[in-house]
Order: sequence, then structure tokens, then C-alpha cells
Amino acid sequence: YLDSPEASRRLRARCDPNQVDHPLHETFYAFAGSTGELDGRGWSKLCRDCKLVGTTCTGSDVDIIFSKVTRGSRRSIGLDQF
Repeated sequence: YLDSPEASRRLRARCDPNQVDHPLHETFYAFAGSTGELDGRGWSKLCRDCKLVGTTCTGSDVDIIFSKVTRGSRRSIGLDQF
């Protein structure tokens, strides 16, 4: 069953981040809101809510990661950068 071409196609479709209903899209827009852009506050909340912030990854680490992704004066990221 798992080796069938149909199972392989379904698995690839489920793992394709370009799909509109992919969980990454849903997560991004849940934290980005109506603007379609994720700002530093939304990024920080996403990381806290997903339990990524703790002893090994601090809030400061999350802020540094976001600033490296935004590159300069931009204050938000789009889905493609997410």
C-alpha cells in the first residue's frame, strides 16, 4: 500500500508547502492577521505559542532570527520568507 504510486502522490501533495491549504499557510495567516505580513510581534507570539521559546531558545534569539530574515529596514515578512 505505501509503495503504490497513488500513496506516493498523496504523500507528496500533503507535504507540498505551495498548496493553498497547507498547514504552513494556515499557521502563517493565523499569526499574520489581515495584513498578510508577519511582524516581529506575531513572530514572537508564534514561537511562544508553538513552545519554541524556552531554555535553549530565548525570546532574544527569536528576535535576532527575525531581524536576520527581514534584512534591514523591513519590519515584516511575507509567506515566502516564512
